[in-house]
Amino acid sequence: MGACPRTRASIHALLDLAPETATVLDGGGERRVPAAELAVGDTVLVRPGERIPADGSVLDGASDVDTSGLTGEPLPVPAGPGDVVHAGTVNGTGTSRCWCCRSPSARRSSRRCCAPWFMIVASPCGWCWRRCHPCWP
Repeated sequence: MGACPRTRASIHALLDLAPETATVLDGGGERRVPAAELAVGDTVLVRPGERIPADGSVLDGASDVDTSGLTGEPLPVPAGPGDVVHAGTVNGTGTSRCWCCRSPSARRSSRRCCAPWFMIVASPCGWCWRRCHPCWP
């Protein structure tokens, strides 16, 4: 197998790291939904040891996130309010509420919208180029 097919297979394997279900927080409390049904703007609860279901940012809570499957970084990365998190990475010991900036289904068909230094997200006031999202609660 050549380099291109191996690379393509590796990328597809990384995209499949996202969990099957997610805990969505809404006005009615918590509910489990298939991760593929997450949409931009959803707030998800990520408990210790769970995989993060979608690219987004931490609204509240703090944890160490294991990004080794995505980046190869051997040590967990601290994640707190305003920090970017990526689908398929593993939450450490803390519980966090995360805001989804890209649904898992969109992530499979196009490139990621999140970068470590900024995020481009759709917000009520238009497009925000901010690490934290002052437009969203």
